Amino acid sequence: MYIKMNHNLSRKVVACILIVLTVMYPMYVFAEENDNEQKTVRVGYVNVVAYEEGGEGEYKRGSGYEYLQKISYYTGWKYEYVYGSFNECYEMLVNGDIDLFGNVSYTPERAELFDFSSYPQGKDTYLLYTTKEHKKLTGGNFQQLNGCKIGVTDRSFQEGLLMDWLENNRIEAKIEKFDGYDALMTALNAGELDAIATPDLSTSYDYLPIVNIGFSDYYFAVSKTRPDLLEELNEALYEIQNSELDYNNLLVSRYHQQMSNNLLLNDKEEKWLADHDNTLRIGYLDDNLPYSIQLDDGEMGGVMKTLVDVLGEKFGILVEPKCYKTSRQYKEALQKGEVDAIGPLYSDFYLAEQENYVLTNAFLSTIPVFIYKNPDLSTSRKIIAVSKESLFPEEVVRIMYPEAEILLYEGIEECLNAVASEKAYSTLVTSMRLNVLRKYPVMDELQFVDTSLPAEICLATTKANRMAASILNKGIILSADRLNGVVLAENSYVNKEVTFNDFVREHTTEVFGMSGLIILVLGLMLYRMFINGKKLTAALEVAKREKEHAYQLYLCNNELEAKANQDALTQIGNRHFFFEKMNELLETNEKFSLCYCDLDNLKYINDKYGHAEGDCYIRDFVEIIKSHIQAGDFFARIGGDEFCIILRGCEYDTAVKNLQQVKEIFYSDHTKEYPKNFSYGIIEVREDHNGIGVMELLEQADAIMYKQKKEYKKKFR
Repeated sequence: MYIKMNHNLSRKVVACILIVLTVMYPMYVFAEENDNEQKTVRVGYVNVVAYEEGGEGEYKRGSGYEYLQKISYYTGWKYEYVYGSFNECYEMLVNGDIDLFGNVSYTPERAELFDFSSYPQGKDTYLLYTTKEHKKLTGGNFQQLNGCKIGVTDRSFQEGLLMDWLENNRIEAKIEKFDGYDALMTALNAGELDAIATPDLSTSYDYLPIVNIGFSDYYFAVSKTRPDLLEELNEALYEIQNSELDYNNLLVSRYHQQMSNNLLLNDKEEKWLADHDNTLRIGYLDDNLPYSIQLDDGEMGGVMKTLVDVLGEKFGILVEPKCYKTSRQYKEALQKGEVDAIGPLYSDFYLAEQENYVLTNAFLSTIPVFIYKNPDLSTSRKIIAVSKESLFPEEVVRIMYPEAEILLYEGIEECLNAVASEKAYSTLVTSMRLNVLRKYPVMDELQFVDTSLPAEICLATTKANRMAASILNKGIILSADRLNGVVLAENSYVNKEVTFNDFVREHTTEVFGMSGLIILVLGLMLYRMFINGKKLTAALEVAKREKEHAYQLYLCNNELEAKANQDALTQIGNRHFFFEKMNELLETNEKFSLCYCDLDNLKYINDKYGHAEGDCYIRDFVEIIKSHIQAGDFFARIGGDEFCIILRGCEYDTAVKNLQQVKEIFYSDHTKEYPKNFSYGIIEVREDHNGIGVMELLEQADAIMYKQKKEYKKKFR
């Protein structure tokens, strides 16, 4: 059959064929790469706790900083950090003075000024926060905010959210705008504000949340002058977020979790504690490591002991642990009111509803493990041995494996023996208990395999005592870093007890052969010891005397060195130590900044509050300085209230910035009745110091410090 096609139709057919072939066999075009070229990207850096920490030349960390590094692994970018507040970096981005800036919420108006990444960097929750002095604002009655002064960062996304929230709730409050978070929180701490609106602080400050005012995704923003960066940025974000599921949330939560150390109890929680004599009674299971155990002295052991300790340390709560042998016993104790909470417990909301329980957050996550003997895994779930003290009691196993036949036993050892004798095909434990269970010899006969069901371990209370769960949740947050660290490792291991009969039964031939060899060797050793006994005894006596003499000499040398170089009150370097280090630096022509500090008001504090309080004042100053200097810097007390800091490799401006930041933090501490302050003078010493002496430098720094002290005294009067 002949088909006639005109020219246009032929072209359309060919085009369709090409489209089909392109879809079926796509052609990839690779951009040319030059590994030797590295783009420099100017990045706005805001130096905010947990997001971007560290100034110029300082150690950097934080979720935002880590995200930038991750992006550079895909793009090959090299960063030039440009420091400033949010508003300063925002303006630089608009003006093209920086190329990239993170943590920017999207608005159509902003999209006209710069480009946004296609994929979000994260999600922000915005809240109102206040201080303990305005605790009444946290009661849930938002009308109390009428007439209050609320601070917010100028031109931030939360500024619009705050205005909308106040309007929707018909609240008339005065909004004060600030250039950055530091100024905002300084005003709140100084009592100039009643509340502030910020992204979630995640308990990193000693503030109380009032209300959630909204959410938003935030993005990386790219200057309009650098369109070449946007495509590379989007490709990197796509790779990161698709290869590492939930990367954004996990990254942020990891840094926020490290800061969760200032949680406070609210009014309802404090009232519950007051009604219960500040006591929380917790029922726990015996012989259930790593979670809990009753020690030989009757005290509580295991991972839960750490939670108990944290509740006492952080909130001053008296915790009374009570031990029970089976899960049925401590559940009955909870219902009778003998205890306020029980644990450890498998976290299952359906089972909790049947028992009318309130579950806490999980304090550990684990994986259920089948312990079995028969190599045919398909039979392992048919007959399951269940222990009465197990975290997987009968009701839990019936939900997980409804077709299984369940055999109940008193303890886990009976369950393991049942599996070994094949009365049961398996028993179910948490993966964290495997090392603990190795103390039972029968485990050598058994195997284990993970299930596909993750399990969370929590505590439970009744709905009548639901405030106890709220208190426990805060303790769980505060103890998270300990529960998953050394504490868990220590309580997940026990020495396996193996009897001599067990060993002989398994290694009969080796035991007899080794016994004969040992007897022969012992005979030879005894003969040689008899011949050389007196010589050996004499040599040991001489060695013992020499060792004791050397040890005493070592202790004396250490003690003398410590006294010569260490200040007794503060444990930092003393005047001798300082002069020694200064001379070394001057001789080697090393660049550094000398900071001469003098504590203000020490005589006043000594006279009014006593020298013990004056010593405390000095130690407070020393601790805050130690936390803000680097490992290679030197810090010494050269007089009663006089201190010197040597910042190695540090220029004058950086030294002033660091000392001023420390001074503001020290001054803003209002935990004492008296004001905290210190005056300082800074001298920058360059490599070409032309043989200047230590005393000359001290006199110069002292003169600068004295001027600052005179200004402070004027204000103090």
